[in-house]
Amino acid sequence: LNVQRQLPGFVLDVAYVGNVGAHLGSRLINPNQIPIGYVAQYGASTLKSPLSSPAGIASGVAAPFPNFSTSLGGAATVAQALKKYPQYTGITVVKQNTGHSTYNALQARLQRQFSNGFSMLASFTYAKQMSNAEDEIGQFNDGPQDTYSLGGEYVNALTQPPLTFVISYNYELPFGYQRKFLNHGILASLLGGWGISGIQHYQSGNPM
Repeated sequence: LNVQRQLPGFVLDVAYVGNVGAHLGSRLINPNQIPIGYVAQYGASTLKSPLSSPAGIASGVAAPFPNFSTSLGGAATVAQALKKYPQYTGITVVKQNTGHSTYNALQARLQRQFSNGFSMLASFTYAKQMSNAEDEIGQFNDGPQDTYSLGGEYVNALTQPPLTFVISYNYELPFGYQRKFLNHGILASLLGGWGISGIQHYQSGNPM
């Protein structure tokens, strides 16, 4: 959505930009996580206890397969017995495509066409990007906090600064031949043809 306005010597553009990303690379699914509710049901200490210990036996949780304690040794805890795939102590699923993101921004641009030796372009962006797919690389991602409730994973994207301002300009100094000042003689040759130009970029810090 874009609105453009012609001003004396300038052109002003104001736009809304939005997009949605779906099926993004992520690591949001932990197929072997036990429900958080089990902590309240059994107690954290019981879940960490070996299934064959007095606390494990008192929990009433049955061994999921024969020789469970023998096969897994110290990993044969009550929590392990409650997992969907108790035979595996860890499951890594690479290249999941369950990520989602949204981007919304107000973008404004003010442009002055070259006139009287001066041109300028200024742009301002106020943006917000939310995502639950910031990092899919296993060694930098321990997985979701709770695979059964992914709301906590949907956060401000770390790579999108909220505020950005960029200005570029070019100004030809009014000295030299066919200019307003010092337009003849040796000074016109020495000082003519010079200009000032630049690009300046300002942005706020990335969201935490």
